[in-house]
Amino acid sequence: EYKVYIFLNAHCISAQQRSRIQSLRRDGRILVFVHAPGIVGANSAADAIKDVTGIAVQPLPEETQLLTSPTEGEHFLLRRLDGLLGTGTLSGPAFEVKDANAVVLGTYPNGNAAVACRDFGKWKSIFFGGVGICEQFLHNVAQWAGAWCVAEPGDAVYASQHFATIHALFAGEKTLRLLRPSRVTDLTTGKVLAARTPTIT
Repeated sequence: EYKVYIFLNAHCISAQQRSRIQSLRRDGRILVFVHAPGIVGANSAADAIKDVTGIAVQPLPEETQLLTSPTEGEHFLLRRLDGLLGTGTLSGPAFEVKDANAVVLGTYPNGNAAVACRDFGKWKSIFFGGVGICEQFLHNVAQWAGAWCVAEPGDAVYASQHFATIHALFAGEKTLRLLRPSRVTDLTTGKVLAARTPTIT
């Protein structure tokens, strides 16, 4: 039971998998679909993508670089983005968002709508037409869903209700936000760093 589900390589979806995806459309969840979900074996790739994501798209006439840049706007998912939404440099079949009820968040290099979200009330859908989602966009998605975000994006963080570790990929001071105020013990020394704290720096 998660708040966010990300489907990275769902080009081929069985009937059973499609049914399971449909069952996730509830409880305010966010479902994120990357590139072209459900297109393998479909009579119409655009119809298959709409069936899976709920967002209407149309195929672009030629292969497109699957790089995505953010649009201008005030949507929560566009917060703190710098330059690119997706880091992929592959080219391939691409699909442009054509949904009047969706909010366009990003474009391909040719200017066509590549990334969009749609709020269905009981659930939210994100169609990400490119590949290689940037860490800040994923962080924004998690925050939008109300998920527990342990740290700022950029470092590798592993956490549960009982322990947290960070593999710092960049230098500097790091602050971890705990799920709830907790006692913090350094696992390497056994020293209690805080008796009860919501964060550790």
